[in-house]
Amino acid sequence: MEISLNRLPLLKLGNIKNLLVDKKTKCKLLSLGFIPETAIKPVFSNFSGNLRAYEVRKAIIALRDTDANKIRVDVSI
Repeated sequence: MEISLNRLPLLKLGNIKNLLVDKKTKCKLLSLGFIPETAIKPVFSNFSGNLRAYEVRKAIIALRDTDANKIRVDVSI
C-alpha cells in the first residue's frame, strides 16, 4: 500500500517509491539518499507536528510535512 511519507507512522519502516517534486528538489532529495526502493523510517516529530526527522541510509534528515507529502512510500514491507 502506497501512502505519502508524512503519513508514515513514527518508527514504521517504509520503502521510497516515487518523488513527486520539481526537478530541482528531486535532485536535492536524490543527493540526500531519497532514492526509490530505499528504506526510510520517521524517527522524530516536533511539537507542532509540521517537521519530522527521517532515518534514510544511516543518516537522519529533517523534512517539512509539505515536502514529505510529495514523497510516496510503500508500507507493505
